[in-house]
Amino acid sequence: MKTLFFINLMVSLGFSMSDAYFSVYVSSLGARGMIFASAIGLYAASKIIFSPVAGVLCDRFSSRRLIIVSTAIYAMIAMLYMSSTNLLIVTALRMLQGVGTAIFRPVLLSAAGSRTPRGRRASSLGAFDVSFYLATAIGPVLGGLVKDFAGYTGLFIMLLLLCLAALAAAMFRLSPVDIKDRETDRSIPMSAIIRNPVIASLLFFIFGRAFTTATICIFLPVYLVSGLGCSGVKTGLAISATTLFMMILLKPMGRLADRLDRRNMILWGGGYVSLLVFVLPDVGGYYGVLTVCACIGLFSAMSQPASSSLLVEEGEKTALGRTAGMFNCVLNLGFASASAIGTAIYSALGVRAVFYSAAFVSAVAMIICSLLIFCREEEPVADIKTV
Repeated sequence: MKTLFFINLMVSLGFSMSDAYFSVYVSSLGARGMIFASAIGLYAASKIIFSPVAGVLCDRFSSRRLIIVSTAIYAMIAMLYMSSTNLLIVTALRMLQGVGTAIFRPVLLSAAGSRTPRGRRASSLGAFDVSFYLATAIGPVLGGLVKDFAGYTGLFIMLLLLCLAALAAAMFRLSPVDIKDRETDRSIPMSAIIRNPVIASLLFFIFGRAFTTATICIFLPVYLVSGLGCSGVKTGLAISATTLFMMILLKPMGRLADRLDRRNMILWGGGYVSLLVFVLPDVGGYYGVLTVCACIGLFSAMSQPASSSLLVEEGEKTALGRTAGMFNCVLNLGFASASAIGTAIYSALGVRAVFYSAAFVSAVAMIICSLLIFCREEEPVADIKTV
């Protein structure tokens, strides 16, 4: 698990550093209009389209092999970013990056899930997720420093070095003994997996979660700067508060999820996030917004390990790779939908309406999730002595 943690940290850190400035980079190359939209949009589209395909691959090939393939794709992309400034090539590379991500995320969740003992699954996955949120918390800051001192070439060099470190770890530190792929029934169709009420409930949950997360990342800076007149430092601190609180609380909340009913933790966490997003533009002043962002991180941490462990448990009953692929597909669909819908609402009704609409979408998703998630036998509470 430590090797998987390192691989996820290196890849996530590299792309957190470079992705934060990708839109600025393609603008500097002259991207405008449809070319700019393609460079940004094809990345999201490729993740949505190829995630289910990647899930099928996870059930057919070893996790170690797929981790090596995806990290090798990442390293190749980093090298090609350095060697070309042609917009069409950069756009194609960005789309290929989406394909690599569509493979990397599900296979890593599948591999991590297969390595976690049932009694400590939520706490183990919560600790594993720290690698991603730590990278996303510090990546943009480190990326900004590298860009200021070494330009975009320096950013891509750092991305290459981090991806090569992940690739080396995958090749020389992972072995078939480290990742024990579970047998799955390859004849089970994707439709049968989705008909599992618990998996379906988690898909609605992650869609609402992704929708609110993307709304905060995209439109909170607009609200803070234009609505409250905040500085760049204050804006960055408010946005980082959610990630930092979530990162700190993931492991403790994972321990709780190993002892308590995970379904209730998912519903309470997701429900409170919906409420907090709704009140976010009306809390009165910067420090109110900062407090709400911190609370969003707290309740997001409450639901994250519980949802991941429940997804792995249900996925193992059918096909974990395809389950993780579908989960990743819906996650990215939520991100893309929030961007498109939020932009339309912002243009028509203003930034406050964006947060109200995101809260509404999240609340509807959580209501459907609550109706589906209890369509199973009563969940046993883990024996604390075994945790």
